[in-house]
Amino acid sequence: MIKSLATSPLLETGKNKAVDPVGTRFETPKVIPRSPSSNNETVSISYSGYEKLQADASAEAKTVAPPSTDRFENTMNKLREHHASGGVTQISADPYENSLSIGIMALGGMKQLEKWEAQGMSVSEESILAAGDAFNAGFKQRLDESGGTYSKKGLAINRHEIIKTNQDVPDWFLEEQQNLLSQMGQSATRTAFERGALYHVG
Repeated sequence: MIKSLATSPLLETGKNKAVDPVGTRFETPKVIPRSPSSNNETVSISYSGYEKLQADASAEAKTVAPPSTDRFENTMNKLREHHASGGVTQISADPYENSLSIGIMALGGMKQLEKWEAQGMSVSEESILAAGDAFNAGFKQRLDESGGTYSKKGLAINRHEIIKTNQDVPDWFLEEQQNLLSQMGQSATRTAFERGALYHVG
């Protein structure tokens, strides 16, 4: 999935869904089931895209002060407006904006965040950034295990676990998590998620 926690990536939402590999933009993936019995989303990203993410994160850690609440809200409003306009997410000069974009993607996209908001739960800055961290860690593992070559292994992000670890959540959200796990069958991903793993490569 990404389960459902980026970017100059080549992202795939399916076998043939790709974005400019030269690193100028990326698309928020649609929710694509990992298997007929799973609602997990699957995401792929190019190696050059991953390197760009790491460079941005490193630059932010060295030069950018911790973001304020206003900065988070303003950046989210900007991303919402761009999403509502139907535009493809562009690589920003602001590493913080890119980090939020990765996290949003990892959580299932802006539509998923809006769905939760409509049910009364806003996803926090901490949750979004943690989802991005999980995506980066999972993607690195995927690269390491494939030796940097193409791999059919998917990256599943445990978005419910990430969110409930970083903020208070309502009871319906916990029920949603259990329902999603039950739809995954007896899989390695389900086992990993039930143990609290934030992502699974396989």
